[in-house]
Parts: sequence; structure tokens; C-alpha cells
Amino acid sequence: MLNNLRISAKLPLAFAIIVAIMFAVSAVSFWKVSEVQDAIERVEATDMMLSHIEELGTAIIDQQRAIRGYLISGDPSYLAPYNSGAENFAAALTALKADMQRDNDPQQSQRLEQVVGLHKQWIDTVASRQIAAMGAVDTIEEARTLEAVGAGKAFVDDMNALLREMKKAENAQVAEAVAIQISAITVTYTVIIVGGIAALAVAITLALMLSRGIVTPISRMTDAMTRLAGGDKTIEIPAVGRKDEVGEMAEAVQVFKDNLIRNEEMAAAAAREQEERNARATRIEQLTNSFRTSVEALLENVSHSAETMQATARSMSDTAVETTERATSVAAAAEQASQNVNAVSAAAEELANSIAEISRQVSQSTTLATEAAKEAEQTNNVVQELAEAANRIGEVISMINDIAEQTNLLALNATIEAARAGDAGKGFAVVASEVKSLASQTARATEDIGSQIGSIQATTNSAVEAIRRIGERINEMNGITTMVAAAVEEQQAATSEIARNVEQAAAGANEVSSNIGSVSSAAQVTGASANEVLTSSVELGDKAGTLQREVSGFLRDVNAA
Repeated sequence: MLNNLRISAKLPLAFAIIVAIMFAVSAVSFWKVSEVQDAIERVEATDMMLSHIEELGTAIIDQQRAIRGYLISGDPSYLAPYNSGAENFAAALTALKADMQRDNDPQQSQRLEQVVGLHKQWIDTVASRQIAAMGAVDTIEEARTLEAVGAGKAFVDDMNALLREMKKAENAQVAEAVAIQISAITVTYTVIIVGGIAALAVAITLALMLSRGIVTPISRMTDAMTRLAGGDKTIEIPAVGRKDEVGEMAEAVQVFKDNLIRNEEMAAAAAREQEERNARATRIEQLTNSFRTSVEALLENVSHSAETMQATARSMSDTAVETTERATSVAAAAEQASQNVNAVSAAAEELANSIAEISRQVSQSTTLATEAAKEAEQTNNVVQELAEAANRIGEVISMINDIAEQTNLLALNATIEAARAGDAGKGFAVVASEVKSLASQTARATEDIGSQIGSIQATTNSAVEAIRRIGERINEMNGITTMVAAAVEEQQAATSEIARNVEQAAAGANEVSSNIGSVSSAAQVTGASANEVLTSSVELGDKAGTLQREVSGFLRDVNAA
């Protein structure tokens, strides 16, 4: 790869590689120094937070000691550290909140809030009560009792425990930051050492590569040029094919070698050419004699072939004429067949229209038969209702007949009672006789009506049976009509298929007629081509004779020369 790179580019490339390595070393060093700086800033911030935590703890201890001194001595001057401790607690708390906001540590913020809450509870529930109780003689023991039971100590111990956890967390951050500093410094030293060694190794490697890629090829080329000047043309030119300045020098030396070899080859070729020229003259004489013999035989064959072509052309011309005549006859027959097929197509189309009309009428008959079946069913229902009404009338007549029989019995009883009554019952007997007569007439009338109702019922049943049979016949007609409609549809489909096939046959007949026309035209063209072949074969015979004469003259001239 480097052999194809020019020397003017190799040197800057080597320098660029070394610069890139040093730049990488510098970049890594800068990155690690930045980490060290960040770690130092974290340690400083953590030290400040530890100091504020310590101040917060000191303020709590000062307040606790002040309370104890006041409880023991009863001297209010002991409360001065208590008040200053409250101020110091507030100042340290403000500083810690600022530190927490900068570090954004949720756990530390939660611990600080717990400390503040415990401190407020201690002040409100214990310390303030103790100070207030110490202000009166009768409550001094109450204040000291609170201290004795450890009420305040529990709050202070909890606050100190939270402060110790905060210190532990901050010390852990300090240790982590110190570890980061040590790691960054170690990596920086390692990168600087390794980078320096790598840069030195790359520089040495590039120097060796450049020396081998430039100095060694030039030395080998100088040796090759010396041997070439001494006449050694077998020497291989080194560095040929390279794309740099050394390759250009090698190409120039190779051109010099090729020209030297070419000059010697040209001298040898001139000597060989003279020898070949002498041999060529002898060979030409031999070839001329052979050519004469071959051409004479060839011309004789050409003349014979021309005569054969003439006979074949005449035969082709006669065949083309006969083909044209037969094609004309076939075209006429195809035209007649096309007309017949068109007539069949028209008849098939008319048959299809007729079958379509039959299908429409059969469909209409099917509709009418269906409607007739529905009407017969409705009539059957009406007659059934009439039969039921006749049955109900029969029941009424039977009831009237029963009433008439009862009335007749009553009239008979009345007649008997009237006969027993004598003259007093004569009028009643007359009425009973009339009632009996009316009952008898009613019985006879009901018997006549019953016989008529029986006739009506028999007639109604006969009508129901007849209407049922009519419905069955209509349903049979409907089924037959459906079968006929299906058969008509099949016939219509078959007729359509026939019409389609007839159309295809007509198209085929037309295509046959067209193809016969094409055959006739092709036969005419074949006849014309046969005539042209005949003419060309005659001309070929003439040309063959002329060629034979020209070749004989040419050979005489060659022999004379």
C-alpha cells in the first residue's frame, strides 16, 4: 500500500501519525485531569458540608450543656450558650441547606429534615418546659425530673445518630472522590508512558519502512541500470508497478530495457524476413499451379450448378403457378363456407331469442301457478271455516230440537193437568194444545234444517277434498313448470354455446380465407422469385465463363512475371 503512495505524501503521513498519537495522549490526559479537578472540587464541597454538620452538632451540644448547667445551678447566666447555640444551629442549618441544594442528595436532605424535626420537638416539648419550670420555685423539681428520666437525652441521641450517618455518607463521598483522583492520575501516567512508547515505536517503524521503501529500491535500481548498460538484458527491473517516484524511475528504466530488446529483435526480424521472402516466391509459384487446377475444377462445378439452378427455378415457377390456382379455388370454397357459417350463426341467434322468450313465458306460468296454489289454499281455508260454521249451526239446531221436545213434554203434562181440572182447565188445555202443536212444528222444522245442514256439510267436505286435490295438481304443475324452466335454461345455455362456437367457426373461416389469400400472394411472390432465380442462374453461367477466361489470363500474367 505504501509503495503506491508518493514520497511527497509518505513523509507528511508519518508525521501526521505521530501527531495523532500525541494528540490522543493529550486528549486522554486532559480528560483525566478534568476528572481529578472535579474530584478535588467534590472533596472541598464535602469538607465544607462536614464542617457545617460538625457546627450543627456542636450547637446542639452547647444547648444541651447549657440546659444541664441551668438545671444544676439554677443560675440563668448558664442559658447564654443555649441562646448562642440556637443561633449557631440556625446558621449551620442555612449553610447545610445550601450545600444540600448544590449536591442534590435526597438521602442527606431527608436526614437533615429529620434532625430539624427532632430539634424542634426537643425544644418545644423538653427544653422550653425545663426553662419555664426553673423559673418558679415549686416547679424546679419537675424540670430536674424531666432531665433525670432522660427525656431530652433521647432527642439529642437521635439527632447525634443522624448527624453521624450524614458524616459517614459525606466521608464515603470523600473516599470515592479520592479513589477517582488516584485512578485518573494512574490512567494519566499510564497513557503518557504508553503513548510515548507508542509514538517512539511508530516513529522507528515508519523510519524503517521509509528506508526500505525508498533507499533500498533506489540502490537495487542503480545496480540494475549498471548491469543493463553492460548488456545484461535478463535483469529484472525492481519496483516496477509502484505509483510513487521510485516507480516512475523504474518505468523509465524498463522502457530503456524494452527498447534495447526491441532493436535487437527488429534486426533479427529483418534477416528472417529476407529469408521468408525468398521462400515465399517459391511458394507462390507452387500455389499458382495449384490454384489454376482448383479454379478450373471449381468453375466447371459452378457451371454445372448454374444449369441445375435453372432447372430448379423453372420447376419452382411451375409449382408457384399451380399453387396460385389451387389457392384461388380454396379461397372461393372458404368464402362459401364463411357465408354458410354466418347463416348458421344468424339461425342460432334467432333460436336463442326464441328460447329466451319461452323461458320468460315458462317463468310467468310458474308465477301464475304459484299464485293459483296460494288462492286454492285460501279457498280451502274459507270452506273449512264454512264447514265449522255449519257444524256450529247443527249444534244450535240440536239444542232447539231438545227445547222443542221439552216443550212438547210440558204441553203434554199441561194437557193432562187440564183434563184433571175439568172445565176450569179447558182454556189452559187449548193453550197447551197450541204449544204442543208449535213444538211439533219446531221439531219438524229443525229436522228439515238439520237435514239441510247435513247436506251442506257433506257438500262442504266434498268441496274441501276437491280444493285439496286442485292444490295438489297446481303444486304438481308448479314442479313440472320448474323442471321445464330448468330444461329451457339448459337449452338456452346450449344454444348460447352453439352460437359462440358458430361465431368461432365463422372467425376461423374468415381467417382461413385470409390465410388462403396470403398463400396465394406468397405463391405469386414465389413465382416471381423463381423467375428471378432463373434469370440469376443464367447470368451466373455467363459470369462463370467470363471468370474462367479472366483466371486463365491472370495465371498467364503471373507466370510471365
